[in-house]
Amino acid sequence: MKFHTLLTTALSVATLTQAAPTRNLVGITIRDDNNHKTGTTFLRADGSFRRIEQLFAHTPLNIRGNFFGTSAELLQPQGGARCIVRGSSVGGDLVLNQASSPVDLNNNFIEPLLLNGLEIGC
Repeated sequence: MKFHTLLTTALSVATLTQAAPTRNLVGITIRDDNNHKTGTTFLRADGSFRRIEQLFAHTPLNIRGNFFGTSAELLQPQGGARCIVRGSSVGGDLVLNQASSPVDLNNNFIEPLLLNGLEIGC
């Protein structure tokens, strides 16, 4: 009986440990409307900025190390979720939040924007 209780407790703790980090994750989707490609990633809302090349490396947006997109948006934005897309190719800082999501990355030009070098922080 003690073994069963110990096993149940261990499994419960393992489940809680795995679930805990997702509370601070924010989902971001970038779309390339011209090529009909979408990439989604999740990053920790800790204020750290991460490069597009790291965040979207394993998504369809990665075309031999180049990343293209036309818009970015938060996935199911909750309350105070706020992220910044930062880089000179987008004219400085673009804010992603519940009110401004999605944002246009390429100023409504037909061609998608090369996103290499951009950073995202939440």
